[in-house]
Order: sequence, then C-alpha cells, then structure tokens
Amino acid sequence: MDSSCNNCKTCSTCPSCALKILASNRLHDKAYDNLSELYKVVCTLSVTQVHCERTFSKLKIIKNRLRNSLSEENLESYVMLSIEKELLDNLDGEKIIDRFAETSSELKRLLTCS
Repeated sequence: MDSSCNNCKTCSTCPSCALKILASNRLHDKAYDNLSELYKVVCTLSVTQVHCERTFSKLKIIKNRLRNSLSEENLESYVMLSIEKELLDNLDGEKIIDRFAETSSELKRLLTCS
C-alpha cells in the first residue's frame, strides 16, 4: 500500500486510505467486499513498468532498419535523449552553445559570431 499518505481521515483520493477506512470500520468483509477486493488490487498494481515500456517503445522507434548500423553508445545516447525529451524542451540551446564555446578559444571562434 501507499505509505506516503499521512492523513487518511481527510484523504479522498488515495486507494490505500480508502482500503484502510473500509478495514477500520469493518466494512471490508460485509457490505463492501467487492470494493475492498478492488482496492486491494489497485494498491498492489505496479506502476513503475510504464517507464520501462516507454523506454522499449522509444528504442523500437529509434532502432529501425535505417539506423540499425548505430553503435551501441550512439544508440544509447539517442534513446536517452528521446526518453528525456520533456527535460530537453526546457533547455535553452543558445546558453548551452555559449557554455560549450567557453571551454576553449578554438570552440569559441567556431561557435560564436564574435
């Protein structure tokens, strides 16, 4: 069950709290036995597999016939970029280029207009 909820008396959205309330009022074996079983199933479902399934889906998109010759390192990099797309959307490309250009005078000359 979800142990992150600290206040089951006022919680109205947490399935584990609903199950605790049913059990504390001894309703889980009388009038609401089907509802109680449903909450038990919901509380035991694994929601962490979504990320794993999404990763394999992205891998399938990236590794198609045209890109089958990618090295393992490049493939891994493309998959990570694809999975973390939301994080990348928040980055400013100009700032990244400027910081990268500051690492050497040659890069600064090649990457900046000044």
